[in-house]
Amino acid sequence: MQLIENFFNKDECDFAISEIMSYKNHWYNCAETDMFVVGNSLLRKQDFDKNGNKDYSNYLNSKDLYFKTLEIFKEKISKEFLETKFCSFLPKPGFQIINTSGSKNPAVWHYDDILTFYPYDVEFSDYKNNFPNYFESFYIFNLMLTDTQSNFDYFPETNSNFLNVLPAETPICKEHVNLVGDNCPNSSCKLKEFKSISYSRGSLLIQKDERILHRVGIRDINGKDEMRITLTGYGVVKNNVMYLYW
Repeated sequence: MQLIENFFNKDECDFAISEIMSYKNHWYNCAETDMFVVGNSLLRKQDFDKNGNKDYSNYLNSKDLYFKTLEIFKEKISKEFLETKFCSFLPKPGFQIINTSGSKNPAVWHYDDILTFYPYDVEFSDYKNNFPNYFESFYIFNLMLTDTQSNFDYFPETNSNFLNVLPAETPICKEHVNLVGDNCPNSSCKLKEFKSISYSRGSLLIQKDERILHRVGIRDINGKDEMRITLTGYGVVKNNVMYLYW
């Protein structure tokens, strides 16, 4: 994990928030997490057909909103890492908005397994559902835009990759996945002490090539009447080019 302080300066954060507020009629309330989403997230837009197969039409046919903030983000990523492009067919990164006086549901323990479910073949014609071997690297980006209490909770002992999902000896608890809070119903659960990374306004938290059990910091939902807003997206690297999407 990597934390880059001041990836966005104050003016860039202010501008991003003003753009997000100008699209308030496009905020989507996620019933599962009680957070608002702006943009086309596969996690919020995937459907299933009558046979239970994934249907990507709603996701792929959704038109991206224009945010200059995303252009700024892409250019900064290009300077920090390597040549960076938006995907041509997969939607661009977006934004998550959490009311810190609301429910604790946004702080749900999860893995970013959604990364393996994207229809990458629309972007890369030779992709054959081989996510762990096809891309050179993958990134998960969270850029804090508001001056609110901001933490990333995680269990370091759950770290793995998507090729070798978990070594047999790794203490893992299936009941922790999709758990809100810390009262695990599994009496044999070995996940007892999570770690936290605190990050401030303008800071970019990056996960690279890791699959780890994590959540929005539970302390961030503290009863204050504030909005916790992040720019969120993924990046995959193919032929030394990073492609951004969500």
